[in-house]
Amino acid sequence: MYKALLGPEAAVYGDHVELSQMVREGGQWKEIGQDFASTLGAGGIPGTKFTWPDHGPKFQSVYLDRQKESHWKKWLGLYHARMLSRGTFRNLYLTGYDVPEGYLIEKDGKMYYAFFAPQKVWKGDLELRGLAPGRHRVWDYVSEKELGTVESLNPRLTAEFNEYLLLQVSRQ
Repeated sequence: MYKALLGPEAAVYGDHVELSQMVREGGQWKEIGQDFASTLGAGGIPGTKFTWPDHGPKFQSVYLDRQKESHWKKWLGLYHARMLSRGTFRNLYLTGYDVPEGYLIEKDGKMYYAFFAPQKVWKGDLELRGLAPGRHRVWDYVSEKELGTVESLNPRLTAEFNEYLLLQVSRQ
């Protein structure tokens, strides 16, 4: 929405990743989110409000422990390696109509797709819109897996994923 309102090259900050999932404990909300994919995939700038060092029980849910540190390093490394927030948002998918939900960022001659499952698991064909003519290599840059190739004349990729799938697509 922000990219549509502010322009395809606008830098957008979604929210703290901790706020992407919350649970109620007693009369209080506890922040337990770790969702970087929804910000990175849409070309946003990731953010966190972790605390360090440990400031006690009040801030325990946002304390950067060793387990979180590893997860944070991975995702912030993915962000810095690609800097999709500096790419161009291509408005080729319709939120609310396309299933799964899709986003596309173009940067440095590559296309970066993000797909988000309407339920936890999604399986089916993905349409990789906006590809230049020719053959393209598809790479899952989070799992670091080659997913094959697609032709621009039939840009479909059969995939199965949990929650999200972030792809880097480049011409062969």
